[in-house]
Amino acid sequence: MKLTKSSSLTVLSVISVSGLLTGCGASQAASTHHHVVHQTSSTRTQSSSAQTAPSSASPSGIPTSDPFGSAAWSSALQHQLAQQLHDRIGPLDIVPVSSQWGFPAHSVLVFEPLAVHQQFYYAVVQKNHAVHWQHFSNQVTTIPSAVASKVPQPLFRAMHYAMLMQQGVTETPTLGNTIPWNTITGNVGNPVAIVAYYSPAAYGLPASLSITTYVPIHWKNLQDAGFDKVSLPNGHFVGFAVSAPVNSSSWQIQQSFYAVAPQDLSQDLPQTPAQGDFLIPHSR
Repeated sequence: MKLTKSSSLTVLSVISVSGLLTGCGASQAASTHHHVVHQTSSTRTQSSSAQTAPSSASPSGIPTSDPFGSAAWSSALQHQLAQQLHDRIGPLDIVPVSSQWGFPAHSVLVFEPLAVHQQFYYAVVQKNHAVHWQHFSNQVTTIPSAVASKVPQPLFRAMHYAMLMQQGVTETPTLGNTIPWNTITGNVGNPVAIVAYYSPAAYGLPASLSITTYVPIHWKNLQDAGFDKVSLPNGHFVGFAVSAPVNSSSWQIQQSFYAVAPQDLSQDLPQTPAQGDFLIPHSR
C-alpha cells in the first residue's frame, strides 16, 4: 500500500524516440509510492483530435490571494481548466520539480491525471507568472517528435514506456515478482491516466518523484490470458511507474506492474485539491 501521494512521450518509431532520449539512463533510486484515495471517471477518454500540437490559454479568475501551490490555488486552476475544456475535470496533480529536469527555477508541474478527450493537459507554472495550459495526445504511437520534445521529462518518460509496451518492445525479461514485462507488451492500449507520487527526503534517501501510468490490457488470444502466474482479464488496467530522485535526470521503471479493475482506477486519482498538492504545508 502506498503511504503518501506524490512519464515519457512517444514518437512515430522507436528510433525517433531513442534520439529524443539520449542521455537518459537508469536511476538507482526509486521512490516509495504513497496511496491516496481520489475520485474521477475512467470513461472520459472520448473523441477529439489525437495529434494536436500543444496549445495555451491565458489564465482567468485565479485568486492572487491564494498561496502559490496551495489547495485553494489548485482548485482555482482546476476550475480554469474545466472552463477552457468545457468539461468537468478532477483535481489536479501539483508537484515540485527540479532544474535537473529542464524546469525553470521555483516552478511546479501541474497536470490533470485523466486524459480528457484523448489529451493529457499540463502546465509548468512559476510563482506570480501566467498559467499556460498545454496538452499532448494519449495516442502514444502517433505523437510527432516536435510535440514530444516539449513534454516535461517526467510525463515524457512514462509515455515512452507505454509506447514500448504497445509496440511489443522488451524492456527487461521480468520486473519484480508480479507481472512479467513480456506478458504485457503488445497487449495494451493507450494510457488513460498518469498519476504523480512525491516522496520527500527522509532516512538518508533523496526526495523523489514517481509517475504511475495506467494502460488497458487486451489479450489478442483469450487462451493466452492465463498462461502466466498472473491472469489479467480483458478490460483491466495495468499500472507501472517511472521514478527519479529530484536532483537526478535519470529515470527508471518501478519494479512491478499491477492490475487495476476499471471501477478501482479512481482510488489512485486525486479526490480533493489538497490530495493532489505536494507543496503543503503552506502559510495561510
